[in-house]
Amino acid sequence: MNTSTLLRLSGGMMLAGGLLLLISGIALGQWLLPIGGTLLMVAGLIMLLTTRRSGTRRPG
Repeated sequence: MNTSTLLRLSGGMMLAGGLLLLISGIALGQWLLPIGGTLLMVAGLIMLLTTRRSGTRRPG
């Protein structure tokens, strides 16, 4: 498993975890959980976009 696949996988996991935090935070009526979930989703999306952009160039 190469680095870009690992980064893409972890970015997707961060996106899914952030969405779960966002939904559960809204359902529980908390205010800190949706903020953390949104930040996690943004970080996962940035990871996905950067790996996609750099994954187009294949070394060798």
